[in-house]
Amino acid sequence: GHKSTHDAFDDICATGEILLYAVKHDILPVRDVCRSLISRHIRNFAPLAEAVNGLRCKLADMRPGRMVVETITRLGIDKYYQREPGRMENLRNLVRQARQLDKEELSGYDAMQSFLRLMSLSNTELDLMLQEKPRIPIITVHQAKGSEFDTVFMAGLQEGVFPSKISLVHESLDEEARLFYVGITRARQRLYLTAAMDRGSVPCRFINAIPDEFLDREP
Repeated sequence: GHKSTHDAFDDICATGEILLYAVKHDILPVRDVCRSLISRHIRNFAPLAEAVNGLRCKLADMRPGRMVVETITRLGIDKYYQREPGRMENLRNLVRQARQLDKEELSGYDAMQSFLRLMSLSNTELDLMLQEKPRIPIITVHQAKGSEFDTVFMAGLQEGVFPSKISLVHESLDEEARLFYVGITRARQRLYLTAAMDRGSVPCRFINAIPDEFLDREP
């Protein structure tokens, strides 16, 4: 009943309707089956639950950097991704960020809460961070929803990157188009759309959906 208006309150109303529909049509009809499956397999998750509870008990005293390392190693995340160099580098970056953004004047628990808020890029925390030390935030279009900036650069807008190869193969472009819309509407004043010019790349098709009167194309 709620059209997409890019308005936060409309998003909330639409989400509420979706949840009510999901409960009625997708959750309640299979609740007994779900309960049976949970009862049958719950013991398999006991070691994981014990590990998470152990980490939770350490939150009060452990600094964010150390807590991230403990989480990665104790839950076996590092072993799971050990054959994927890109993923391992992401984990190392996460540890570095946890150490760099550690607010030492706070308790371990409060510092971890602050770190998690910064990682979610909430508007208030991001603004405070930028005020303390001016910097250029580099984020994904998924993370950008809800934030706004005077100037936005969207990079890598070529076919096969955005939209991705997978979406092109499966012809599932609706989600990619939605993310493109989210990205371009983050800019208050200036928006720069960039694509590679080598290796025979083709600019993102979504750019052509923008009326020429709003574009200043560079050769």
